[in-house]
Amino acid sequence: MSDQPTGVGSIYELFREGSGLLDDGEAAAAVEPLRAAAALAPDSAAVHEALGRACFATSRIREARCAFARTVELDPSNAYAHYGLG
Repeated sequence: MSDQPTGVGSIYELFREGSGLLDDGEAAAAVEPLRAAAALAPDSAAVHEALGRACFATSRIREARCAFARTVELDPSNAYAHYGLG
């Protein structure tokens, strides 16, 4: 039996998958796993920042703005999210 709370492994895996795709220049493919991670972890600034980056890179500007705004709510010192909102 795992010591992790239910869903933690899947959130992490979704985040890693999406972040890896984003790092590899596959922003369009990164959006779905990052959306799923954000739905499971609504209080994770890292997940919302990555989602914002993926959405911005694929011209999903409204969704990127929402993700960056949530990132700033969760982590007011996140410079990348402030830049993305600008």
